[in-house]
Amino acid sequence: MRKPAVTAKRRWIVIRGAILLLLAASGAQAQITSVADFNALSTPAQRHVVRLEPGGGYPATYLAAIQREAVDNVHPGLSFYRSTDDGATWSFYDAISPSNYATLGPAASQRDTADLMKVGNDIALVYSYDGPSVVPDATLDPLHKVYFQWWRYNSAGGWTSQAPVLVFSPDAGQAYHRGEIAIDSVGRIWVQAWMRSGPACTSADCARCYAPDGDNYGNTLTMAVSADGGASFQRQPDLATTVCRAGGRLSSLGTRMLMLWNGYSANQNGTVVGTKFIVRYDSDPLASWTPERQAFTDDNLDGIYHGAALSAVADGGGGLHLVYKDHNYQRLYYRSFNGTVFSPKQLVDASTDDWILQPAITVFNHDLYVFVNHLVGSEALPRPPGFD
Repeated sequence: MRKPAVTAKRRWIVIRGAILLLLAASGAQAQITSVADFNALSTPAQRHVVRLEPGGGYPATYLAAIQREAVDNVHPGLSFYRSTDDGATWSFYDAISPSNYATLGPAASQRDTADLMKVGNDIALVYSYDGPSVVPDATLDPLHKVYFQWWRYNSAGGWTSQAPVLVFSPDAGQAYHRGEIAIDSVGRIWVQAWMRSGPACTSADCARCYAPDGDNYGNTLTMAVSADGGASFQRQPDLATTVCRAGGRLSSLGTRMLMLWNGYSANQNGTVVGTKFIVRYDSDPLASWTPERQAFTDDNLDGIYHGAALSAVADGGGGLHLVYKDHNYQRLYYRSFNGTVFSPKQLVDASTDDWILQPAITVFNHDLYVFVNHLVGSEALPRPPGFD
């Protein structure tokens, strides 16, 4: 494998309440849709865009799963937007999870985000809640479920949704969020999500968690697997807990699975490594994962910002490329994973204290392409008191 080359030919950006694609050749900006919220593609660790090449005379197609706030009640909720001209123009395609704006109102309406996988000409996706607040709420918590869904190619240049399949549903006092999907080498579909439960943490371990948003509630790393193509899912034993809200990435790396995560606990106030990982081999029993390990042993006072400020892609040789925003300075760094350990970090973007900064990466012809967004102009607004 060649050393990955870092470039910035294209970048997805969120600017002035709209999702835009910056085109490489002309530098023009193509607006996909207005969104009214900067987190319409949250979380960064999820994969929100796929490019499909169906053939048969039909054009290559981009589908972007975007959460649109209900500012004008036009296509509110999570929907696919489509481009068949390499991103020059976009249009609404179909709803994935429509908002319940009409019944709950704009302040309380459900807010879902998706994690997408291309499987041949089909799309496998998981959708679940993600939003600024995970504070316990008797109205919203029962809605915070995790669903799997197939979007099947119809052989005529389009995609049709199948009925969603429930993966996780909360008991009283619980709520699920940030679902992700991976498919292992024998075709099993894995879904990971975080479950919020229990009382709020008030110890020094989570002293910097943002209490008004519920970041100081512990999370549990949950996992489920389907061996029947997504028709049903079997929950597996819980794998880890954090003292605050968490995020991470589930990835399939050939014959093994990797789960990487970090909590909002600010690496326990800068006293320990906050980023951890576990691995399982596809030939092992379903519930068999390696013990939890520290991911970045060369930097024991830093980790991944909020756990989800990352983008990861398999390298095709049993390893992983990872670009993430660090906690201490909010810069972007690159590391590789060889199936056993992570490499030392390499600086990708030297911006500092930029809470908007996020990466998205992909591999093409063995080179790694890094897409970066920056805080610009009118988005340079004061952060809320205590915002981390």
